Amino acid sequence: MAWTSKPKNLATTDTVGHVSSDPNIIGRVPANTSVRFTPLDLYGATARCSHLSFVNPSISTAESDTVKKLVEPHVDDISHDFAILASADKLKDFVKSYFTGTVATGLAYLAMINESYVWSDHFENAGGGKANHTRKPDFVFGGHGVGVALMESKGSRSGTLAGFDRDVLDGYTSQIEPHLGSTVGGAVATHGYCIGAWLKSTTKAELRVHYTKVPATPGGTGARPPLATIQRHNFATAFSLAHSPQLGAELRLGESRYSRIGFLRTHWRGRYWLTYIGLGMSDLRRYVELDFELLYFFGMNASSLPWRGPLIFAVEETVAVAALRTFLGRDRSSGAEEVSPLEEGVRRAAGEHRGEEDGEGAVFPDGLAILDRARIKLKFEPVFWDVRAARLLL
Repeated sequence: MAWTSKPKNLATTDTVGHVSSDPNIIGRVPANTSVRFTPLDLYGATARCSHLSFVNPSISTAESDTVKKLVEPHVDDISHDFAILASADKLKDFVKSYFTGTVATGLAYLAMINESYVWSDHFENAGGGKANHTRKPDFVFGGHGVGVALMESKGSRSGTLAGFDRDVLDGYTSQIEPHLGSTVGGAVATHGYCIGAWLKSTTKAELRVHYTKVPATPGGTGARPPLATIQRHNFATAFSLAHSPQLGAELRLGESRYSRIGFLRTHWRGRYWLTYIGLGMSDLRRYVELDFELLYFFGMNASSLPWRGPLIFAVEETVAVAALRTFLGRDRSSGAEEVSPLEEGVRRAAGEHRGEEDGEGAVFPDGLAILDRARIKLKFEPVFWDVRAARLLL
């Protein structure tokens, strides 16, 4: 039976710590030995990790649906443990490579948010690191109380476990370790992880993790690192997925050429969410201005809109407002202000205590959600973000 709803567990079966003598490197031991996730958790994670630059939301949601259709038949909906079934062996080589790499990256992302990291972006977008080292990690992560970490993901469904462990070790020593202690995304990267997803078993996949060990005599100040730059890039990616590549680019720059930015607002699991459903900026403006009263009267029901696939991204409204006000509002200052993570209680309410989900959606700690409109009867209303007043107009 194809994987449509069953929450899965993925255990970390091996961790290897690496010591550094650099006083700026603090280190952090992984706190969890397993991660639990649903199909939409994984599909949403793979989409947000797949694109280095901005991409139209209609493409991203289609890509999420593509990953869904690719992975779903090769994972069962019965067992508690995550594993790729033997049926995936019949995929062509180039598809196998995409399949494995995409799944491994999504799993690594889920492992990081399971460790209380909230905001992230591609290392290249965040900027920094050691310029004389050409090999770089995949991502930079940040979170209150956990600092700033670099992350590289690896994945394999072939070869030997010993050989894969060497690859994970090399990922840490060649792509993580050289950049530790340097400034990345406006803050010092104090530690890092290379997370390997060993996917060869058809009954139980596993994670193999190399990490920065906490020194016997801790160095560093212990001060809370500035996370505003990482947050800015994180929300640029989130709004690129949930709204448009244009808004994502404007958030990175900190300024918009529009005085008002249109959104579609929907209600799900007791919260309001902002999305754009893959329409271009001019398309939505024209669509709303020509038929505003009609659309508002009918609640913009799903059947009246030009949907492009069953999966859509959205940002929780209170988080969206805070991010837009901080990184695009008139009173923005050098990014000193930071956005709080979405409360865990809100995430649990949206996900029905995670583990009892009915497959409607998945919510990430930064406020981004992926919703399956095929399972949810959503209604929408147009709202606007007033850039100059830095507030949402209903």
